[in-house]
Amino acid sequence: MAFEAMTLPENYRELKEFTTQFLAEIKAQSMLIEKLRHQVAGQKALRYGSTSKQTK
Repeated sequence: MAFEAMTLPENYRELKEFTTQFLAEIKAQSMLIEKLRHQVAGQKALRYGSTSKQTK
């Protein structure tokens, strides 16, 4: 992931469009992170078994 320095638009409509696109990208990344967390949890459960099992 590369970050570039950029200037924000001064026009209100352009700034609003930029903000909308930026928020959509953040939401998409957040959803991907949650999906990956769920996959990792499933892989851990398969590998190590359920953590709810307790020995007596």
